[in-house]
Amino acid sequence: MKQKTPHLFLILMLAALAPTLWAGPTEGVLKEFRKTEELIRTKQITPEVRKATLESNLLDAMQSALKRRFYLQQKEILEGLNNDSLAYEKHPSSELVYFVRYRNYYVRFDYYRDPEFYIQNPKYEKFLIREEGADAHNPTTP
Repeated sequence: MKQKTPHLFLILMLAALAPTLWAGPTEGVLKEFRKTEELIRTKQITPEVRKATLESNLLDAMQSALKRRFYLQQKEILEGLNNDSLAYEKHPSSELVYFVRYRNYYVRFDYYRDPEFYIQNPKYEKFLIREEGADAHNPTTP
């Protein structure tokens, strides 16, 4: 019985070291990397995919903003939050700034990169709550 133990140990060691014996420098990896990078860079993204990416980014950002501000009431506030319940508009002079409305919550989201192309969190947000019954022409009126 003791005689089989060293052989078993040797077999286990060889099995553990086998992957490292085949790993190492391989020709063509750099070429494959650059080809893949070029395919990603020149990939044509359809308008439907761009819209879906943008709406996903805005929905995730709004959920996060509401959860942070209304932690204890988040279940009630987030009920009904989906892409159809959001209204949004792009800033006229910036591809990276969006204004979003959900119920009486308004948020400005600023992104590092165009949110139509990249899944990301905003780098800046400004959160406003419009009080019920507030006059749009006179913000000081309750």
